Amino acid sequence: MRSPFSLYVKNLKSGPIWYARFTHENGDYAGSISTGIPVTGKKGRKQEAYKIAEELAEKIVAPKTPYFLDYLESFWKHDSPYVKSKRLVDKKPLSAMYLGNNAAGIRLHVKSYEKFKNLRISEVKAGVIEDWKIWAIEKGVGTRRINAMLQAMSVPIRYAYDRGDIDANPFNRVKRVSYTESEKGVLSRSEVAKLLETKDKAPPRATVAIKLAVLTGIRRGEVRGMRWKDIDENEGIIHIVNNYVDSEGDKECKRGSNRDVLLPSAIKEDLAYLRENSPYPFPDDYVMFNLDNRKVPCLVEVPRLGFVRMLEAIGITKEQQKERNLPFHGIRHTFVTLARMTGLPDITVQALAGHKSAEMMNRYSHANQVIDFNEARKKLERHENKIAK
Repeated sequence: MRSPFSLYVKNLKSGPIWYARFTHENGDYAGSISTGIPVTGKKGRKQEAYKIAEELAEKIVAPKTPYFLDYLESFWKHDSPYVKSKRLVDKKPLSAMYLGNNAAGIRLHVKSYEKFKNLRISEVKAGVIEDWKIWAIEKGVGTRRINAMLQAMSVPIRYAYDRGDIDANPFNRVKRVSYTESEKGVLSRSEVAKLLETKDKAPPRATVAIKLAVLTGIRRGEVRGMRWKDIDENEGIIHIVNNYVDSEGDKECKRGSNRDVLLPSAIKEDLAYLRENSPYPFPDDYVMFNLDNRKVPCLVEVPRLGFVRMLEAIGITKEQQKERNLPFHGIRHTFVTLARMTGLPDITVQALAGHKSAEMMNRYSHANQVIDFNEARKKLERHENKIAK
């Protein structure tokens, strides 16, 4: 790294004197000042001037900022000032999974970039970030991952800027990589009917999880976090109050979307069978029990792999599942789409799905994939005939 000052000779009436010119870490001029050491005379006077300039630099030059990579790495630790502030001040604690994903991404996709090494946060410019984007693309890093890493880098830099630790935020001039998210696939009504009739093609826990998701729209973490006491058979509702996250346990539902959903009659028989055969059937026990540990629900793979097997059972192969983009989370898209098509008011569908906005609900609706165009044509023709008369 360059020195924060340089010595030069200034000729005064009293004779030539060593002066020091100071610059801040970002290269901006900080000022010039005399060291008081004459150029001529005793040997080694320049070294004296250098030592004095070093002492002056501590008062004149802005303190050095942390190295960029070190700063990113420490920023996403659970005890960093930012993470503590989110938890204690904003009352919005960051999940261990979120912190871990950012930290892992920095290690894998950012630390190995040569231009970032030995760069301090005050020296980061928009140009070097743009260069990193091209480097990451050429390395084969996915678009979504690149954008996630831009987020993992920009949040720390914005935090430093807001605190006044740096004078500019270069990420204000950096754009994300263009990305068109593939539309989630949804199941048709006939496919849902077949799915509900399917038995013994997946473990009972997976069967219940999948049928609950398709009939109520609840998330996978909400299914896993459900306890027997949350199911009110007398009222015919399920209280959705937990979202289970691995390594963190039970949390509030995503974005505070705790809610009640209807208990589908089509699932009651499966639920009864599951409880009768569960080793942990008591009110505080998880519905999606874990055979090896009563304190946690089943592994996330149980409903995920069960969904794959049940789709295969109704004739949708693994290749077709991939082509149609039918992951477990897509079940929510199926629920929202079909619920709206049945004529349920949007505000009701939004409440049942736990969406905070109509915009989000619209993103989950894909009616174009399941429309029966022949039936739609008949209805339109009947409507047109009525108008014509």
